[in-house]
Amino acid sequence: MNTRLAALLTTLLLVLAACSGADSDSAEDAGSPSVFDDESLGGGDDGASSDDGMIEGTIEFEQATGELDAAETRVLGSSGVPIAGTGTTIQDTEIPEIPEPIDTGRDIIRTAQISAEVPDLAAASQQVLSTVQAVGGLLFNQDTRIGTEGQPNRTTMVFRVPPSDFQSILNQLSGIGTLLEQTVDATDVTGRVVDLESRITSTELSVERLRGFLAEARDLNQIATFENELRNRETELETLRGQVRTLQNQVALSTITVALVEAVPPTPPTAAIELTSSLHRGHDGGFSCGASTPDVEAGTDVTVCYEVFNSGDTELLDIAVRDSALGVGTDDLLLVQGSLDRPLEPGARLVFAYEFVAEGTRMISVAKVQASAPSVDEGGDAEPVESTAEFAVPVFPAQTAPGFGDGLRTGWNGLSELVRVVLLLAGVALPFIWAFPAAFFAYRAWRRRDNPATETTLSVETADEQREPISV
Repeated sequence: MNTRLAALLTTLLLVLAACSGADSDSAEDAGSPSVFDDESLGGGDDGASSDDGMIEGTIEFEQATGELDAAETRVLGSSGVPIAGTGTTIQDTEIPEIPEPIDTGRDIIRTAQISAEVPDLAAASQQVLSTVQAVGGLLFNQDTRIGTEGQPNRTTMVFRVPPSDFQSILNQLSGIGTLLEQTVDATDVTGRVVDLESRITSTELSVERLRGFLAEARDLNQIATFENELRNRETELETLRGQVRTLQNQVALSTITVALVEAVPPTPPTAAIELTSSLHRGHDGGFSCGASTPDVEAGTDVTVCYEVFNSGDTELLDIAVRDSALGVGTDDLLLVQGSLDRPLEPGARLVFAYEFVAEGTRMISVAKVQASAPSVDEGGDAEPVESTAEFAVPVFPAQTAPGFGDGLRTGWNGLSELVRVVLLLAGVALPFIWAFPAAFFAYRAWRRRDNPATETTLSVETADEQREPISV
């Protein structure tokens, strides 16, 4: 019994010692407030704590807009960063970077479109393909078009990649050529998947009930009705399952579309010049340049116009016009339009005029324009360009009012012309002059042969007239 009493007393002493230790620990906790409490850690009754008030830092990621393109990071640790809910800071904790989206269990469809200009389309396409295949991506489609009539070559590739490598692939592809456009999109389809799965479950139950009803049906009308309804429900069920599979496939593999355009090498500028010349009557300072006349009279005022047009795609310098037929140059011409003090820009024109008096029987112009274009290569020689233009216009004598001498000269000319005509006719008829007497005698002979009585009567009457006495 003494032994039992000693054991009981020992146990009682141990219990009292444990209670006193717990009270002292509680007093110490009450005297020194903790940096973190259960509410600040969000742990409730199960909140985590550590010895000596040291608490391990934690990182909490929350979805901001339902699409996990960016995560909000809250650090609870020790690095001079204020701790939420307190005024205390903790030391030596770095905020981690998030290179890839974090899997939060939500169904997110990620797509991206990249457009870039590259110097070599074939090499760039191979580089893109190697980059994607290195992380397990698949090429689903490629459309390549060869440009015609100055259009660039282009190709479009569609890749499916794991979502975990989606961002790293975009970062690598951004260095392909010159980036023209990049679009990234993330769509959270969790709600749609949950809704479809719910509809699938209810439709499956409906199909099972209809199958049970069909198995128990005995009436032909009921059997036909159940079969028709069962067919509709099974079709709807397969459609819902197909939609879920499509969404799951899009979630399981992200889509990246890469469009590459081959850069077209710039066309070197070309230098070209055109010269046209025209002639019009009068002196008007070149105002009527552009009009032309087919002929002129001697002694009248005329103007020759020279139009210089820059038909190339580079400016022209040192423009000079020379007409070798008229013997004039740039210094002899009147500048009507443009300026020689600055380069002639592409599409611009210069107009010159030369005024003089028409002489001779024909006016001829043979003009030539010369200019120079700056060299494309730095330090190279200027490229010469030139063009020619020419025309010929008849010059008629000047017309004046006719006088006495003009009339006498005209009459003499007319008489001379008449004599020439008569002599011409006589010359034509002279070889046939014997034909006229021959024709006359032939006619008389014909008359005698056809009318002999008439000839006898005429002879008698002629004889009677000869015998008629002459009265005194």
